[in-house]
Amino acid sequence: MEISSQVSGNKAVEDILALLGQEAVLLPVSKKAKAPSLPNWNKLDHSCMLDPVHLESLTRGNIGVLLGAPSGGLCTIDVDDDDQAEAFLALNPQLQATLQTRGCRGRNFWVRMDGEYPALTKLVILEGTAWGEFRSTGGQTVISGEHPKGMPYQYICKQPPVRLRFEELNWPQNLKLPWIKDPFEVLSEKEGPLIDIRANGVTRLNSKAMAEKLLMENHFDYDRQEKNLYQYDPERGVYSVAGEELLDFVSQEIKRVADETGREDLTINRNNHQIASIVDSMRAKLARTRLSNPDAVENAIVVKNGVLELTAEGGVLTTFHPRHRSRNQIPIDFNPEARCNRFLNEVLRPVLSEDDIEVLQTYMGSVLLGRNTSQRILLLCGPAGSGKSTVVEIIERLIGLENTAELRMDHLDGRFEMYSARNATLLTGKDVRSDFLGKKTASMLKKLSGGDAIRVEQKGGASFDVAKPFHIIITANTKLTINLDADIDAWNRRLVLIEFQPARNRLVVPEFAQVLLREEASGILDFFVEGARKFLEHGITLSQEQKDKTYSMLLESDSIRCFAETAVEPAADKAVSSSELYAQYSEFCETRSWVARPKSSFCKEIAAHLFELYGVRSSHDIGTNRGYRGIGVK
Repeated sequence: MEISSQVSGNKAVEDILALLGQEAVLLPVSKKAKAPSLPNWNKLDHSCMLDPVHLESLTRGNIGVLLGAPSGGLCTIDVDDDDQAEAFLALNPQLQATLQTRGCRGRNFWVRMDGEYPALTKLVILEGTAWGEFRSTGGQTVISGEHPKGMPYQYICKQPPVRLRFEELNWPQNLKLPWIKDPFEVLSEKEGPLIDIRANGVTRLNSKAMAEKLLMENHFDYDRQEKNLYQYDPERGVYSVAGEELLDFVSQEIKRVADETGREDLTINRNNHQIASIVDSMRAKLARTRLSNPDAVENAIVVKNGVLELTAEGGVLTTFHPRHRSRNQIPIDFNPEARCNRFLNEVLRPVLSEDDIEVLQTYMGSVLLGRNTSQRILLLCGPAGSGKSTVVEIIERLIGLENTAELRMDHLDGRFEMYSARNATLLTGKDVRSDFLGKKTASMLKKLSGGDAIRVEQKGGASFDVAKPFHIIITANTKLTINLDADIDAWNRRLVLIEFQPARNRLVVPEFAQVLLREEASGILDFFVEGARKFLEHGITLSQEQKDKTYSMLLESDSIRCFAETAVEPAADKAVSSSELYAQYSEFCETRSWVARPKSSFCKEIAAHLFELYGVRSSHDIGTNRGYRGIGVK
């Protein structure tokens, strides 16, 4: 423990503000005193720090700091005894690098609070012995000068105060914490006694009080749209729908109350009606008190061994906590030292360019973060055996099968299709036909990836709107034909095409995805976590070549329209037969490596485009064939 001496005068003021920040309000305190020398000092605000007279007064003696709201949430935990201070630090290792000061004995830990925190509070041990104070709004702490007993105030750790929330502090078990009421006292105030003993000795459980007790002791959430209860699982760090198991949970809690109070008749009298009444009360209470969209910790990824909170500077693995408000856990341990050399060298690099690997990594980073804020749809196209299925199987199992859902285009407009997928973060269509996106339901993908409200319905249950941007990955052995519905620009903003090249001389490994997950699951997760950091920094960035490939695929889907716009021109003195036109169209597609549409589809569709673009209609007298007058092929 390194103790730093302090300076005095103007240098002391500068030194303190450099540590605490310019928002700190400093107070003049007489030399060898603890109390500020100004009347009504606790009513000052930051404007006094602009007063030269006030600033000059700080140079003549001790200096105190006005705490709490006036100084931007700056607070101190004043511990009276040296041993207790060390014990408190052991409970709160996050305070090791915060500003710490002392006068005669003990220590002040300086912190800057986010969110709510108690007012100035004296703290005592349960036996009644003084322990210290939590100093905040209404209080002050001397930071510089001479203690009444003659020794100087000292820095134990001369670092800026750490920033944290009050609930992140851990307190000794033998402390009486005034801000925490006795739970049963709170319960009785709100709903009356938990157990009602009648005059005849019959015991009855207060259902509303029991519901309140369960909500106080456990973490539940209520989804206003679904009208479902969600219960927090501290072993996995996520909220899950509280279904039939909730009824058994309530039944066991009634038994626990009966055992603790010695009232066996509470167990004897429990029944389905009583349990349902308690659950209904829980649902009603949460519906009244829960915010519609409570805040969650941003950029947090719940993994098997904790919660990875990402920042611009990196990230930190924290413990599970309800404040993350997640419904999705990645079932893989995070290990920043893990690597995935086989995944990169045997699966990705033989068939993908470095630019495509970068896009895949970044898109998967977005999947880990949960919401598809880029509103992109990822298409993985390439010949059979190029590794697409291996990649998607790894992705699905890494994300968690319970967090993925199958994309069934033929059913997307069905009433019940999306209900089971409402909490998924990833929708996948695997090894689909070339016309998978040519169906009339293709436009639904723009809604699903864009977060537009869609109506979902539970069979035999409620219907409600879900407005959530889903991630979507589709794999195919050929390029897909897309039902553009005259909206090529919207599709161009959505789609990202990654083309897998043929895999040459690759050794076939049975169940390769499972092998890689056993060997490199944490390494693959770390690779995609790096993608999440990249996504937060710059989103999904495409090279010009990648943009051109995607747009070319879209033009190919609309190849007949593209041909009519770019290869046909008005010519009053010309005529062209339908057969000649189709031959020119086929050549047009071949030069672009496109697959030409069948002649029957071409002849049916080209007529509408030619009339819209050039005002010509089909003629029946182009020699002996059908065709068009007033146009020619460039």
